[in-house]
Amino acid sequence: MQTATLQDSVDIKYEAAFANLDEAILKVFKDGSLIIEKTIAGPKHSEILSYSDNQEISKGSYDFVVEWETPTKVDTASSVSIEIPNYLPEANSTYWDAFDPNFKQGEARSLSLKDAFKDNNLEDNPVSIREILAMDGQIEVVSDTLGEYSITALKGGSSELKIKYGSEEGGFGEETINLWIEQIPQSVAQAVTLQDSIDIKYEATFVNLDQATLKVFKDDRSIIEKAIKGPEYLEIFSYIDNEEITKGSYDFVVEWRTSRVDTSVSKSVDIPNYSPEVNMKHIDFDLDENSSIQIQLPIPTDKNPEDNPVQYINIEEIIEPENGSKVTLDTSFAEATTPLTLDEINNIIKSNPNLGASAIRLLGGNPEGLSPEEIAETLFRFQEFASLNVEIIRKALGAITMKLSIQTNSGKFGSYSVKSEFGSNGGGVNYATRDGFIHKLAHIQGILESNETHQGVKGTLRLYDTQWNLLFTNKSDSDGNNFTDDEGGFSLKINKRASDLDTIIVQAGKGIPIEQAGQIRLSEGYIRTVMVGMDDWMRPGKEPVGYEVRIPSDNALIRVVPYGSYENNPEEFKLFMWVLVGQNVRSFDLDGSFIGIRGGGWFSNFKDYKGLEQIRILDHDYFSDGSFTREQQELMKAKILDKDDIGGIIGHYTIDPSMIVFGNDPTFTDYTLGDDDWEVNPRNGVVIVVPRKNLINPSTRDSVGGVTQVYWRISPFITRGGVYIRPNLVQRPDALMFGAIFSHEFGHVFIGSGHPGSLKQDSNMQTLNRSSKMGPADKKAGYIIYEPTLMRTVHLGPVERDVFLDNVLGLDFTPKQQAEKPIVETQRSTEFLPPIPMEEVKPQFQVK
Repeated sequence: MQTATLQDSVDIKYEAAFANLDEAILKVFKDGSLIIEKTIAGPKHSEILSYSDNQEISKGSYDFVVEWETPTKVDTASSVSIEIPNYLPEANSTYWDAFDPNFKQGEARSLSLKDAFKDNNLEDNPVSIREILAMDGQIEVVSDTLGEYSITALKGGSSELKIKYGSEEGGFGEETINLWIEQIPQSVAQAVTLQDSIDIKYEATFVNLDQATLKVFKDDRSIIEKAIKGPEYLEIFSYIDNEEITKGSYDFVVEWRTSRVDTSVSKSVDIPNYSPEVNMKHIDFDLDENSSIQIQLPIPTDKNPEDNPVQYINIEEIIEPENGSKVTLDTSFAEATTPLTLDEINNIIKSNPNLGASAIRLLGGNPEGLSPEEIAETLFRFQEFASLNVEIIRKALGAITMKLSIQTNSGKFGSYSVKSEFGSNGGGVNYATRDGFIHKLAHIQGILESNETHQGVKGTLRLYDTQWNLLFTNKSDSDGNNFTDDEGGFSLKINKRASDLDTIIVQAGKGIPIEQAGQIRLSEGYIRTVMVGMDDWMRPGKEPVGYEVRIPSDNALIRVVPYGSYENNPEEFKLFMWVLVGQNVRSFDLDGSFIGIRGGGWFSNFKDYKGLEQIRILDHDYFSDGSFTREQQELMKAKILDKDDIGGIIGHYTIDPSMIVFGNDPTFTDYTLGDDDWEVNPRNGVVIVVPRKNLINPSTRDSVGGVTQVYWRISPFITRGGVYIRPNLVQRPDALMFGAIFSHEFGHVFIGSGHPGSLKQDSNMQTLNRSSKMGPADKKAGYIIYEPTLMRTVHLGPVERDVFLDNVLGLDFTPKQQAEKPIVETQRSTEFLPPIPMEEVKPQFQVK
């Protein structure tokens, strides 16, 4: 037995029950066509035929035929029939239950109807949308190429949407959807903002309204009335397009009529009265003292275009009462000849485009149809054609500048401030303050003196930096020469800021520059080279070190050596000095003003040193039977005090007659006796004169007329000495040889260890052919060696001969040669001294 029933409308439930039969053949026919043939087995067979398993199982008429063979070989068949109907499509309740039929006027909604309808016959899904109809004018339906729909609610109230759907195969259907549209009131939303400070950006959004009337009031006065349309409206109100758009209060009123009722909304905005401005940050107001600068001031501008061009009203210095005025200001309005930059032109035209158009017309051009940017570019190019065009353009644009002249007041420097006032009554007045700085120039003042007279001398100075670059001053000639007044005074402003110069090198001397054999010499004296510390060179952390020996710039005393009688042969006297002073220049610390003031450290042995205290001329010798007569002692005393003899080779110093004593010291206070049966060792501050019979050189054992011992450390100052004289010298005439030898040996004590071969007639320091007295060359040497400004410096150490003579007895202005040597008059101080007590330093012997 067979049964066939519908299950879930579209599936076929087939069942077969066998009796006395194990299997059979099942054949399934759809609309008369065989679609399935298979063997089924008993005793019961059941299955579901579904479209999901076999797409042949769709709407149509089905016959189920079972065939089997009996034992008698007779074919037997049984059949049952069923039909799957062609169901019509229908609305999908799940979809439409979730659908919101309520709209707001103006709302646009996207609608996908893919799942809005369904068909029980699976083969007829998805259900196609044939047409969507708006049944009135209250909604608008738009479809796209992808089958999506957009529904826009146009008017308020109820509305119907008719949807036709289905297909020829599956059948047709239609559905009417009821909609409710909430009506929105008519309105206009306005937004009014400032753009670029002076333009008004107006925006209006229309709701349920197509157009309205816009009225613009400025300070309660109507200036614009026009129709505007929605749904969105945008406009920029600018001075460029309407010269009414200037500073003031604006009201934007929109009016429309709805349901016979007049409606309006308003919005307000202010264009402020901006203060004018000027940018001076790029201008340098710094200058040097006693100088002036001219500044072309930038053009002030105002954001309010109607207030341009802006003029300067006043410029003045801000004066601090305690400091007084530092500068003198002078202003003048002048036609600038400097072309305007493209940015400057753009800024002016942006504020007032009519100015740009007028300028083009003045130049013979046509501005019609040109944008503000094109007008600016045209004017910028016009400037390149002729300088006259620059003046025309500046006048047309109102770009007339002010020139400011700033002159420093005498003796004033440091910070100062300038305040400028600019603007107008209508546009407002503003102020700008600009700070400047008056740089102090390096300054040196002092006096040039002769080292021999200590009186001012008229001379010449040249100044250099430490790299030997020539410095010019307010009084330099074209070669860099600076001349003192008749008394040697000078006051020079160097053309360099004080902050840029820590030290300078000065070369100076008596006379004027002359050219001689390719060299620049001075007409009346040697050239002195000295370092000068500028201004605050002695501030903390700037104390001189190493080779730096400087004199202050605010009171520079520069003593120089005149040629004197060696005007025609200055080289010969320099050669004389070269040999005389030996390797290092030394002098006796006669008044203790140098070594005596130290009193500690390496100078602990000299803390009570007061200079030369005594010259003791012994009566007799301890190591020979030599003795001086009273006449010899008196002769020696007279020569020591004689300014034309020994007394004249110590510069401006003098020896008190009471310092000279005769006789031996029974207390051995002034000296001690050496262990070598030869030396009489004086204490510091004492020079002894010993009558040594049969005097011999202790080194060579040769017989000599005199021997000198001087004592120093490494410093350039002698503190004690011994002079050994043979008392029984042959007289030629009476006392001549004795006196000459005595003067010569004291020359070794006071001025030098050498025996020059030059200037034989002017010196008693020769080995042979001595004069009976010290000569003019010896005295000139003494003025040099005992000049405090040449020898007395802040440092200790050997004064090297070549450096000393080049710096004191320079023959020409030779920076290159000088640069190869340190500019010093002493070397470094105690760090170079060996750690040995002073009394262990061996004396120097000078033997004659």
